[in-house]
Amino acid sequence: MPAATLLLLQYVAPAIMLAASCKSLGQQTAAAWPHVCSGRVLPTRYPAALCMCTGTPEEASTAKTVANDYVSEEEDDDDDNRDPLVPMSTPLVDDLALLRPVPGPPVPSAHDFPSEKRPLFVCMGKYAPFMAPSEPLAEQYTTWLSESGCVVLAKYMLTAESVDMDAMHVPMSEEDLLHEMSSGISSSQDDQEEAADDPVTMLREPFQFVSGNLNVIRAESRVTAVEWMQSDPHQMVDGYAQTHVLRWLRSDEPALNVQRSEGALYGVFCLDKEGQVDLRIATRPAHLEFLKASQNVVSAGPLQSAEGEGAGNVGTLIFLNADDLAEAENWAAKDPYAVSGLFRQVLVAPMLEHSVPIMEL
Repeated sequence: MPAATLLLLQYVAPAIMLAASCKSLGQQTAAAWPHVCSGRVLPTRYPAALCMCTGTPEEASTAKTVANDYVSEEEDDDDDNRDPLVPMSTPLVDDLALLRPVPGPPVPSAHDFPSEKRPLFVCMGKYAPFMAPSEPLAEQYTTWLSESGCVVLAKYMLTAESVDMDAMHVPMSEEDLLHEMSSGISSSQDDQEEAADDPVTMLREPFQFVSGNLNVIRAESRVTAVEWMQSDPHQMVDGYAQTHVLRWLRSDEPALNVQRSEGALYGVFCLDKEGQVDLRIATRPAHLEFLKASQNVVSAGPLQSAEGEGAGNVGTLIFLNADDLAEAENWAAKDPYAVSGLFRQVLVAPMLEHSVPIMEL
C-alpha cells in the first residue's frame, strides 16, 4: 500500500471521525439549549470554560454573552438569599419592656430526692492478740466488702502508728537464742503447713500491726446487720476474738461533723458498763459540750442497745482528727463519760480505709 494512503488512514481519518462526533454533540446540545446556540457552542458555569465545537467567531461571541448573563442571574439569586447585615446595636425587639420571662421547670430540692432511710450499724471485729489474716483471707475479705453494696465506712484498726524495732529487740544468751530459733523454725513450719492445707486462715505473727476491722453499714434492721456480719470471711475461720453489731445514732450536729484533716483519722470505740443507763443520761450534757468545744470531731454518736431503743444506749463511737495516737488517747481520757467511769472498754486506734466502694454517709 502506498505511503500516502497509510498516512491518510493514520491521521486524516481520525480527524474526520472527531469532527463528525463534535457535530453530532453540537446538534444534541442545540436541541437541549435552543436559546443558547444553534448546535455550535456549549455554555458552562463559567464563561472562560466554553466548549467550542464548531462555528464562526460571531456565534462564539453570542454564546459567551448568553453565558455571562446566566452567571449574573445566579449571583443575583445568591445575593437575594444571603442574610442582610445589621449593626450589633440593633435591638432584638422594638421595646425590651415587652419581653416577659418564660417560666421553666421547678428547681429540685432535697425533698424531691428520696433519702436513704435504712439506719446505720457498726460492725466491729477484733482479732486475738498476735493474730493476722493470711493473704488469701485478706483478699477474700476485700472482695466480700466490695460486693456487699451496703458499706458506708470500711476501716481497719491499727495497733500503733509506727513500729519501734529497737524496742522489740530483747537481749538473750546464745543458748536462749538457739532455743528461740529452733522453736521459731518449728512454729513457722507448722504455720506454713497449716496455710498450705487451708490458705484462708489466721496466722500467728511476732508483732500485730492490725487489731481488727470496723465497718459502718446500712441495713433494714439489726437482724440484717448481724447476718451481714456473720457472712464476713473472718467468721468462717473464727478470725475474730470478739465482735459487736450495734446501731449507730450518728449526730448531724454541725459542730460534731468538722472537716477531716490531712492527717490520720482516729476512732474511739467505747462500751458502757452494765446497768449504767442513768449515769449516761446524767453525764450526756457535759459529754456533748466537751465534743463541741474540741472542734476536732469528724463524726460521733451513741451506740444503741442490741435490745432496741427502749433499752437505751450502751456505747459511743467517735471519729476525730488528732496529730498522733497519744493525743487521741489523752483526748478520749478527758471525755466526761470516761471521767465518770461509764465505760468498761475503750478502744482508740488509727483508722485506715479499705480500698472498696462505699455508700454516702
